[in-house]
Amino acid sequence: MIKRYLALSFRIFIRNKLYMSINVLGLALGLASCLICYLHLSYELGYDDFHENEENIYRVITGDVEEEDYWVMMAAPVPPVLKQEFPEVLEYVRMAFISWDPKILVKHNEKVFNEKNFFLVDPSFFTVFNYRLILGDPATALSTKDGVVITESNAKKYFGDEDPLGKEIEVNGDFLFRVTGVIEDAPHDSHLDYSFLASFENLSNAFGDNAPESWGSYNYFAYIKVVPNSDVPGLRTKMRAYSFQANEDRLVSFENLDLQAISDIHFMSNRGNLKPAYNITYIYIFWALSIALLTIASINYINLSIAHSERRIREVAIKKAAGATRLQITIQFMTETLFYTFISMGLALLLLRILLPFLNRLLENRITLDFSNSAYLYLLIGITLLTGIIAGSYIAFFVSRFRPALILKGTIKIRSGDINLRKALLFLQFMVVSALLICSLTIRSQLLYIQKVDLGLEKENVVDILIFDEDAKQKIPLLKQELLKSPLVMSAGASAFQPGAANFNQSVRWEGQEEEMSMFLIPADRDYISTMEITLLEGDLDQIQALSDSAYTWVLNETARDLVGWEHAYGKSFTAFGSENSFRPISGVIGDFKFMSLHHEVGPLVLVLGNVFAKDRLSVRITEGKTQQAIEFLEKKFKEIMPGIPFEYRFFEDSLNLLYAEEARSGRI
Repeated sequence: MIKRYLALSFRIFIRNKLYMSINVLGLALGLASCLICYLHLSYELGYDDFHENEENIYRVITGDVEEEDYWVMMAAPVPPVLKQEFPEVLEYVRMAFISWDPKILVKHNEKVFNEKNFFLVDPSFFTVFNYRLILGDPATALSTKDGVVITESNAKKYFGDEDPLGKEIEVNGDFLFRVTGVIEDAPHDSHLDYSFLASFENLSNAFGDNAPESWGSYNYFAYIKVVPNSDVPGLRTKMRAYSFQANEDRLVSFENLDLQAISDIHFMSNRGNLKPAYNITYIYIFWALSIALLTIASINYINLSIAHSERRIREVAIKKAAGATRLQITIQFMTETLFYTFISMGLALLLLRILLPFLNRLLENRITLDFSNSAYLYLLIGITLLTGIIAGSYIAFFVSRFRPALILKGTIKIRSGDINLRKALLFLQFMVVSALLICSLTIRSQLLYIQKVDLGLEKENVVDILIFDEDAKQKIPLLKQELLKSPLVMSAGASAFQPGAANFNQSVRWEGQEEEMSMFLIPADRDYISTMEITLLEGDLDQIQALSDSAYTWVLNETARDLVGWEHAYGKSFTAFGSENSFRPISGVIGDFKFMSLHHEVGPLVLVLGNVFAKDRLSVRITEGKTQQAIEFLEKKFKEIMPGIPFEYRFFEDSLNLLYAEEARSGRI
């Protein structure tokens, strides 16, 4: 019987090609849109789930995991103590950048590149995580101090088709490493992003002899792997209640530590994350969107089917007169709808297959259609059946309930309930579409706000030249001097400021201080304020710019001044270095500028103006309308003054836009 119904469905499709094509294509588009939302959500929710026992991996953080604005790093001695004192902790791994700079200079023979995400890690890295080592032994690859594991793409970049094992690379002119392993490139759906991995034993060489034992330097990522089925809330409570006397001068307390599940990291916008977070709100939005799109498609199908049903009523009457039961009529129409729904699903999958490369670029995902996955096939069948049943139920019961005698006499009357239901469906459809339009316009307005919001500095026509070689940094003043001779350059200022980055965080002191406080620090030179056109509220800009090369001074932002409780900060004695001889007068107060993303409130900030810290970028304000000529000039002068160093630059505005990549992506969707 079902076979006969399917054959009948096919004949009806052929007889009503235009109507059925519109209905099937509409349903296919709805199903395709629903699947896009599902695949996108599956990808985002699948971050870091490739780790074996990922439910047992936690990041140790500083702050409260329930709060968004916390710090994701901690002191180096903390994880060993956690493993020693708490039996629930099976293993730990620490990760430290090899340099304060966001990038480092890596050389192999004549090949020189600026690289990011060079980490020092404990050998347990391959025990806690399940990143695949392509070459080398995971048990020994990180066991020697001079060993380094590099990614597959970097092995190709530096060594071509040669066997990289045993080859040497030089880092920042300070380290010489020997390749002991090749690891897969960090998966796109991993919150960690790495390029090189070397032994954590190099920490003292990178940051000083006391770095591994320092309880006050919260500069390192730390992860723990707990025993399966551990009472993690109980562990968290015990951990935060733990304290001990580390030495005669320091009582160590873990009351500010917390544990963050690795599966939650992708959705939390914490200070120090390696990648932008995905706003958890969008998860709910896209679930609603997928349901809404499928609802619209189903309502479309129902409304078109009802409009077309008048042609089918006489067919139903004749069949009923010939003895067909209402159940048989209902099964026939349900079979037809399911037949058309399966055709629609096939078209939807074909459409997805064709559009997948474009969608992955749009969504910045790595979505694939994996038909070998049985769970995925069951899902497709389930969605198809559910959609077919929902879309076909009403039309089946609507047509099958009419009495054949009334149909043949031509005295059919549509009940007011049927009319009201059709109106309700139409109203629901318009309501859903209106809601989607409102959401789209809201997201668009947010993106426009991001583009137009006053950041407290001038972001346009600023080019950041990035310099990470230690010797080259000493030549920044000379480069700046040469660039300012050209009419293509309006001004230039050096700094160690990377938009949205964690920046330095330091305890500060001032005259009459009663309680300890920490503030963000940005090292810069005396011309940085004028180059970035930051508003100076207190102090004299000419006086600041007249500072000698050997001097340094402090400039606070409004938030820092107000947090201390001063009405005026200019001239007050202040230090961010802790020693008595580092106290000196504050030279100015600037207006708050957004040195982090708009996801965070503006925090208290100190600009350290002078040569006390090295800078890793020169911000150059170029003449408007002369971008190409200016870039060519900058590159020429850079190569003259810093030969052998890669010329790398980025427009300051582009750096800011990277902070809102997730919002931009959601806006495109």
